[in-house]
Amino acid sequence: RINLPMRSTFDPLRPWSIEVHVPVTGPNDEPRSVVFPLIYRLPSQNVIGDDALLEKAGLKEPQYVLFGLVKTSSLSDWQKIWIERSRSIYCLGALLLILTGILFFSDRLTAHRRLYGLVRMVFLVGILVWLGWISGAQLTILHLLTYVNAALGVVDWRGQLVDPLMVILSGYVLVSLVLWGRGVFCGWLCPFGALQELTNKLARLLRVPQVAIPHTLQARLWALKYLVVIGILMLAISGSPMLASAVEIEPFKTAISTKFDRSWPYLLYAFLLLGVGLVVERFYCRYLCPLGAAVAFLGRIHLLSWLHRRPQCGNPCRLCEASCPVGAVEPSGTINMAECFQCFDCQVDYFDDHKCPPLVQRRKRVTSIQTELTADAVLP
Repeated sequence: RINLPMRSTFDPLRPWSIEVHVPVTGPNDEPRSVVFPLIYRLPSQNVIGDDALLEKAGLKEPQYVLFGLVKTSSLSDWQKIWIERSRSIYCLGALLLILTGILFFSDRLTAHRRLYGLVRMVFLVGILVWLGWISGAQLTILHLLTYVNAALGVVDWRGQLVDPLMVILSGYVLVSLVLWGRGVFCGWLCPFGALQELTNKLARLLRVPQVAIPHTLQARLWALKYLVVIGILMLAISGSPMLASAVEIEPFKTAISTKFDRSWPYLLYAFLLLGVGLVVERFYCRYLCPLGAAVAFLGRIHLLSWLHRRPQCGNPCRLCEASCPVGAVEPSGTINMAECFQCFDCQVDYFDDHKCPPLVQRRKRVTSIQTELTADAVLP
């Protein structure tokens, strides 16, 4: 046992030695001692502390990331999480890149009805299964409230960086709101919205009758989700404990985050919404979703508007009004972008010369002219 004074400069983390003096008798019976130095260094596994300090002391081998350019010990906690989830980040980046391509080349894609239907179906399945059920990246109204508080300095913004997928997704949604409005998130990136649309498509395939909501009634029902989001905002501002119960109007936690692993009242509510959605496509998104109301309000002023219309739209042609699955096409033929999910169904009809009446008439005229020219060519 060795006792060292408190003010000793002895550093146990550095190599140190003990000299053992063994007394022996010399040739002439002279007493002397033989010194045996014992060099010792504390094993690195027995030392705990900050990685950077341990590496500086030579007690730990430094580890590098980002192609060997950055030491892991120099990263903050949230940066380490981003490195650990790099594969998921790359997958999300690829998913968003594909969506961006779909949006920018929508004219070419929607000109081919079957191809576009297949692309949208596969993309929605990917959003539901990978983004929603596997990665758990479902935006909610609570995320929006938290981001607002972070912007106002109420909460530390660095605390929101621990979920990289949600940060990247939120940033993309914000940019898409400025460019295209509500439809990109609600129509393409919401896992619960994808679940509703896919189950409705299955119902249509099984010939389940669909309920068409009259436009006058739908205009009133649209207001419900705005009342819901106003109520949630008031509870949040007042700091009411009822906020936790109010946000359960979103079935996202039940259907997506926990994959239906909750108690029966939550399951009953979620299945009820999905059940109604079998006959009224995206019923929850259209009339009750507070997050949808918030992004619809934020996306009312957007830079790009590339959904094509013709002078005949609304008068006399009302094809798109009838075919729009969410009733976002007004009787006048204009598209209500605050309620449009940008599913592009109207654009598929717009480019279809076998369904769109103006294109059908033009195709028939061209065919008639070609027939006449062919007949004249064969005459002697």
